[in-house]
This record gives sequence, structure tokens and C-alpha cells, in this order.
Amino acid sequence: MRSVPGSMRCQRSVDLHYPADEMRQQSKLSVSGDLISKEAESGGADELYLRAFVSFGLRFVRKEETTENSDQGPLSELTATFAVIYRMSRELPDDTIQEFIQHNVVHNAWPFWREHAIRSASEAKLPRPQIGLFKPRAESE
Repeated sequence: MRSVPGSMRCQRSVDLHYPADEMRQQSKLSVSGDLISKEAESGGADELYLRAFVSFGLRFVRKEETTENSDQGPLSELTATFAVIYRMSRELPDDTIQEFIQHNVVHNAWPFWREHAIRSASEAKLPRPQIGLFKPRAESE
């Protein structure tokens, strides 16, 4: 596994002094991936890589926000996308790769997201986000 730079964005509203106890946190997570084939330099077999992108996000909204008054926008928002590259020794079925992306890739990127979000929120004077340790979802969820 090799981590490569991704992207990040931090945004906050003009209302910097909104009481933290009157906010709620919303989170998002999305993952995608693709296979990359690289021609071997010394005439050997081509190398195969899995490149996965994990996009995390959180935002703080007013507790009383509903879909009717959501046009006010979030009080603050923090997003980051991490790119992770794995070298593969052989091709795998698509369903196996998708399961790997959904579970293992997120598990590997989660600590970097957690540290980044907490540090960035502190530097931007945002409320401290609540991001626990990564727990895979149960199959029934």
C-alpha cells in the first residue's frame, strides 16, 4: 500500500461564534477504485495496481435545521479525499475488489482522515469533530 496526495477543503460561515451546543455534526463517506496496468520495464509480466479514492467529509449545521430551512447552508464543512495505491500480485474478481475497497481501504485511510480532520478543525477554529475509531459495519446494516 502506498498513499498519494489527495485533496482537501475547509469552509466556514461568517457566523464564527455560533454556540457549539446548538450544532450537530453530519458525516459522509464515499469510496471508488480502478485497476491500473503498468508495463514492466525489463520485459517481465505487467504490474497491476489497485488505485482507490476515499472521500470523507463532515459538516456542522444548526441543530434546528430541517430540509425546509437548509438553504442557510452549513456553519462549517471539512472534506478530504485520500488516494491509496496497492500493488496486486494477480487479478481478482470484481466483487472481491469491491469488498476490499469498501472495507480494507476505508480502514487504512481512516486514521489519516481522523487526524487530518481534528488538526484542521483546530487550526480553522472550528468545533472539535467527533470521529471515533473505525468500526466496520455489520453485514446486516
